[in-house]
Amino acid sequence: MFEIIELLLNFGVDINVPTLAGETVFDICEDGEMHHRLLALKVEMERRQLQEQQLQAAQNRASNRQQRPLVRRRSSNNPRRQEN
Repeated sequence: MFEIIELLLNFGVDINVPTLAGETVFDICEDGEMHHRLLALKVEMERRQLQEQQLQAAQNRASNRQQRPLVRRRSSNNPRRQEN
């Protein structure tokens, strides 16, 4: 049973979605060991999602840096004219 749940989670199933009766998998689970394993899986999946979000944000920042053209500012040795 646990292997099936783990497989579903690997395919992106949200473990927190309630049934039509409003129960989550944690409410339905009666086995203490299974409940503990489900919590561990939930923590692992949340950690992975956070890592993926951080990686995506880093890739977006890198992509934005590459898309912006470089602006080269140069100073001139010639004095600027001041008009009165």
